[in-house]
Amino acid sequence: MSTAHRTTAVCLFSILLAAVAASASTPASAADAERDEPKPAWRNGPVRTILTEDEDKAFKALKTEEDRAAWIKEFWQRRDPSPGTPENEYRDDFYKRVDDANKEFREGAGSGWMTDRGRILLTSGYPVDRAATEDQETWTYNRPGFKVNKVVFRKNEAGEFRMEAAGGGLIDALHELDPLAAAMASLPPAIIQKLSARAAAPPTAAARAAEAVAGAAPAALPPGVERLKQATAEAEAKSEIALAVQPRYSEAEDGSTFLVVLLATKKEQITATADGKPGAVMYASLKASDRPEAAPIELADQGVFAFNDDSAEGWLQYAFAISLKPGPYELRAGMSDGPDGAMGTVAQSLVLPDFTGGALSLSSVILAQSSSPAGPDADQADPYTFGVLRLVPRMDKTLAKGDDLEFYFDVYNAKKDPATGKPSLDVSYTFEKKVAGVWKKSKPLVLADQHEEKLGYTILSEAISQWPEGDWRVSINVKDKVASAEVAGAVEFSLKK
Repeated sequence: MSTAHRTTAVCLFSILLAAVAASASTPASAADAERDEPKPAWRNGPVRTILTEDEDKAFKALKTEEDRAAWIKEFWQRRDPSPGTPENEYRDDFYKRVDDANKEFREGAGSGWMTDRGRILLTSGYPVDRAATEDQETWTYNRPGFKVNKVVFRKNEAGEFRMEAAGGGLIDALHELDPLAAAMASLPPAIIQKLSARAAAPPTAAARAAEAVAGAAPAALPPGVERLKQATAEAEAKSEIALAVQPRYSEAEDGSTFLVVLLATKKEQITATADGKPGAVMYASLKASDRPEAAPIELADQGVFAFNDDSAEGWLQYAFAISLKPGPYELRAGMSDGPDGAMGTVAQSLVLPDFTGGALSLSSVILAQSSSPAGPDADQADPYTFGVLRLVPRMDKTLAKGDDLEFYFDVYNAKKDPATGKPSLDVSYTFEKKVAGVWKKSKPLVLADQHEEKLGYTILSEAISQWPEGDWRVSINVKDKVASAEVAGAVEFSLKK
């Protein structure tokens, strides 16, 4: 692979990420993980403005980083307005406020969030009106739960804006609320409207999968599902239709393992219904292999399965996403051509990795058929969402003429460089061809000092067309230079001209 092709590939991915991130209005840099490093000093940072007295005492009593990390996760979960989703809108907005305060309210030697205006912004959110003169500012609020609607700040002789007594009353009023109520009271109207719309909308596939974990049964089983369920329980798999299964793993927001399972079959094996849509019927179950007393998690509601029409490549894809405890599971899944048609079933053992142990680790590597901007309202629990991108995985992992090679993955538990507050990662990709059953390595491509933890690489089709046909593998090595730790991953594919 030439240097020119390498540069084009890296720039293409970097430009796409930068452009999408800007258009998606992603949370400010303050929401990065270093803000929640499990150090004793965490309680002295911006969160001290919202810590309750009992929470502060409890955190001070913790002795280990592991205990503090678990406690900090629970701290934000108590304030999460949309539990069960990967996103915590309150945490994101809180750290955006920290950034805004530090930019706008610099007074004296301290950070902007430590000023009176910064404290009100962090605890109370953005005012609906802010009237300012050279020597005075008046902030107005009109949200439910606020006992004080106006806060006045006056500039003193040192040039610092100090709030009048009513401001303290506003903070006290919020501290009287439980953490979630206080969090909700401080969120801007745009986020409240988004949450309300989400609550009023039909449940997403991920939300329905979460209900399955909680044991909520669908109102009624669609026709054909009971038949499929019985077929998946049989010892011998059904192969009347070819069913491809592709699991992948990443870390969920709450520290559990986020499992995505793709079920796919060729388009010609599924008959279209009267409205022209594929008439596939799906069923899946997950049983914890190390907990025989636990009931299986059943996914029978057809709304659990997110559909992707990949018919241009000959596939119909159905995916479900679910957050589970790490460990071994048995997956049983099935698909049929309508309620009474041909069936395909599969049984597969899965081992969901634990990403919370503190060791440097990687998610599954996604070999993507296509990538596109996910959009500003993308649901991070959607099986096809990867940060700011929407990725459609390759089912057969075969690249033909004109196909780019794209792959993506997450890095977890990388240590931050104290000087920059970001990871420092050396990432290498070694492209290996299988010859007579042996992987023949090429010189690795090394990308030094990477600072992002969502990584990906693209090699354009013009370069791929120069490679010989056959089976290939990308071996990935990530070196954490701060922690002196390494982790490896790989993804295989084939080239067919």
